[in-house]
Amino acid sequence: MGRLSSAKNFAIAARASAFALTMVLGLAACKQGGGSVSSGTGGGTSFTGSLAITSIYPTSSGNTWTPIVLASRYYIKGLALTIEGTCSAGINTIAVNEGAADYPETATCDSNGNFVWTKTYASDATSDKPLALTGKDVSNAAITGATASVLVRIDNTLPAQVAITAPATNPYINNSLIATYLVTGTCSADTVKITSILDGAVIIPTGTTWSHTVTLVDNASLNFTFYAWDLAGNQSVAKTQTMTWAPIISLSIAGIYPATGEETDGGTGYRMENTMLEVQQTTTNATVTLDTGFNTVINNVRAN
Repeated sequence: MGRLSSAKNFAIAARASAFALTMVLGLAACKQGGGSVSSGTGGGTSFTGSLAITSIYPTSSGNTWTPIVLASRYYIKGLALTIEGTCSAGINTIAVNEGAADYPETATCDSNGNFVWTKTYASDATSDKPLALTGKDVSNAAITGATASVLVRIDNTLPAQVAITAPATNPYINNSLIATYLVTGTCSADTVKITSILDGAVIIPTGTTWSHTVTLVDNASLNFTFYAWDLAGNQSVAKTQTMTWAPIISLSIAGIYPATGEETDGGTGYRMENTMLEVQQTTTNATVTLDTGFNTVINNVRAN
């Protein structure tokens, strides 16, 4: 009888030791990742957890970068991507994939329940990345509920240089008396804005066409430089249009004759009666050429 009692006590002690060991292992896992532990009916351990993404940004920009999101897609300039987030208790690592095998890059859930995952892609040939994140325990098993997902577009390609359709020549000399000129052009379909460096204008294209009114300076040559930008923030190669404003005044000469005497086609002290055909503002340093019956060029005429 004493022998039977001793065997029974030994079995009870063994079961108690096994349960204690299970609890110690569970608490250790909880401490490492901060997880929840529950004992199953069979004495096993199960975990549930959660992941949340808090920041997505180009690695070079840092987490103060303002997200660019369209149709739930994050646009990332360059090839390096960083995702930050929070991870619940019990999660050891975070694995990431695009619906197939996990990337070799993983993130670690730290003691404060945070993670940072970074990857640099080889190219942006397949630019859309539907990323799935999964929390895993110390044995690399997926934890129930510890998942998150996000769609990103990796964009390292510059938009095409803008084209200018008017004026048709470069450089261009504007002989009009109007001090402004409407520059028009085309751009690639991924262009979301065009910047004009000289006057600081931001131009929003309509589809693949754009226009911008520039202001010219009398007898000055100006360089107007334009850049195209895509949604990710990539900037195109510059397109520069050189424009010079050299207004020409047209005169209709009613007659030229000396201050006294008969009308003549030579001599000095002439007086002009004329009709201005095109005078829309005060213009200095214009050149007037008399083409009918005279070989005279009058310089530095002021038209008022």
